[in-house]
Amino acid sequence: MRPDLGPRLNQFCQQINSEAKLRQVPVCILPGAKTDFCFGNVHYCVNQWGGALVTGWQFCHLPVDDTAGCLAAVHHAVWLTPEILPFELEWKESQEPYQGGNLLVDVTPPPDEVLSIGGKGLFLDDPTATKIRYEGDVLGLTRSNKVFPLSNNPKVLKYVRDYRAYEYKEWRQYERWAKAGERK
Repeated sequence: MRPDLGPRLNQFCQQINSEAKLRQVPVCILPGAKTDFCFGNVHYCVNQWGGALVTGWQFCHLPVDDTAGCLAAVHHAVWLTPEILPFELEWKESQEPYQGGNLLVDVTPPPDEVLSIGGKGLFLDDPTATKIRYEGDVLGLTRSNKVFPLSNNPKVLKYVRDYRAYEYKEWRQYERWAKAGERK
């Protein structure tokens, strides 16, 4: 992560959920896990080995032309491991050994633009971040992703407006599909 993003990321986190703490979560990609399918990937872990699904936000830096761009908070789920695992976790990057006991782990392959520090993804836990109905796919998202401009540059502000409008449109479509019981 670029060092200059730290203070702005903390400010963004405060706007999202002032009670939550930004965490560095180790990445241990589940074999066969799909990018952009974190809820399904974590549900698989919970069903296979126990633990829990923890909802929150993953952060991305989105450059806009030659400007500072913006930060995006994207719905995300990580796995809270059970006390004892029947296998050893294989870390994406070199990590301290797993000692057991309720560790937050990101099991989903991260997109390139995701912010990380030393191989650990940045995650803001927030139980209100996403409500889902899970039926083999993710349906009924109740909140859109969030975006935070890193400057007052007109290009950035237009990008943020367009991003929010697109997210709102997508959120409304998910809402209609959820009510109709359809899948995307």
